[in-house]
Amino acid sequence: MQTSSLHTTFISSNSRSGSLFGLSRTQVDEIYWAGANTEPETNVHAWVVKPSNFDPKKTYPLAYLIHGGPQGAWTDSWSTRWNPAVFAEQGFVVVSPNPTGSTGYGQDFVDAIQGQWGGLPYEDLVLGFDYIKEHLGYVDTDRAVALGASYGGYMMNWIQGHDLGRKFKALVTHDGVFSMTSQLASEELYFPFHEFKGPLWENPDAWSEWDPSRFADKWETPHLIIHSDLDYRLTMNEGLSAFNVLQTRGVESQLLNFPDENHWVLKPENSLLWHEVVLDWINAHAGLEKYTVAREEAGVRV
Repeated sequence: MQTSSLHTTFISSNSRSGSLFGLSRTQVDEIYWAGANTEPETNVHAWVVKPSNFDPKKTYPLAYLIHGGPQGAWTDSWSTRWNPAVFAEQGFVVVSPNPTGSTGYGQDFVDAIQGQWGGLPYEDLVLGFDYIKEHLGYVDTDRAVALGASYGGYMMNWIQGHDLGRKFKALVTHDGVFSMTSQLASEELYFPFHEFKGPLWENPDAWSEWDPSRFADKWETPHLIIHSDLDYRLTMNEGLSAFNVLQTRGVESQLLNFPDENHWVLKPENSLLWHEVVLDWINAHAGLEKYTVAREEAGVRV
C-alpha cells in the first residue's frame, strides 16, 4: 500500500509471507522426543523458531514457550499475541512444545492430562529440555528462559517449585494458576471440576496434588508475573499471591497489572507495553540487549 512518494507500508500478503521483513519459512523446524507416557508410548512434538539472522555456527539462548488450555496447541498459525517469531527476533531460539493434553495428536493424548496437570505434561517438558540440550547444538540451555499464559502460566508456577525451575534464568507467568483452591472463584467452574474429577469437597486430594502453592518454599528463580483485573477465569488474586510469595522470599520479581484487560491483552497500547516489559525481562536475564534499549538506539518511535 503506497502512502506517499517517499514511504511504503507493507501489509498482509504484500509482505510476501514476511520475507520483506526478513522472516522466512526456513527459520521454522519441527522436533520430536519420547514423551513421559509409556502406556501407550507417545512422542511429543515441538516447533523450533530461529532468528532471521540465524547462524548455525553460533549459539542462542532458549525461550521455552508453554501454551494454554491445557487442551490447546501451538499450530502453524499467526497472531499478535504470543507470536514465537517476536521472541526469536530478539535473539532466542524458540521451542514451542505440545506436551500431553495438547490437541491435534489424538483424543487419548488430550484426555491423558485429566488429573495429571503437573504430572505427564511437566515430565514431557523436562524430557524436552534434555532433548534440546543434547541434540540442538546451536541452543545455549544455560541461558534459557520459560514463559506461559493461562495453563502455561500454571506450568510456570509449577516449574518454579520443581527441579526444572532451577534450569531457567527467568520465568514469565501471564494469568496463571497459583492456588487450586482459588479456582472456586472462577467464572468457569466446569473446567476445574472436570480436570480434577469432581469438586473440591468430593476429591480434595486431586485438587491438592497439583497445587503450585504447595511448593512455594522452593521458589527462587527470577519471575515476572502478569495479571489483569478483568480476568474472571483466573482472578487477580492468583497473580498477587504469586508475586507476594516471590517478594517475601526475596526472589527477584516484577508485577505487571492491566486494570482494563481480561484473560487476554487485546488493546494495542497494552500489547505494546506487554511486549516491552516481557522482552526487557527475558532479554536481560538471558544476556541479550534489552528491547527498549535496542529500539532507542535504532531511533524507533512507538
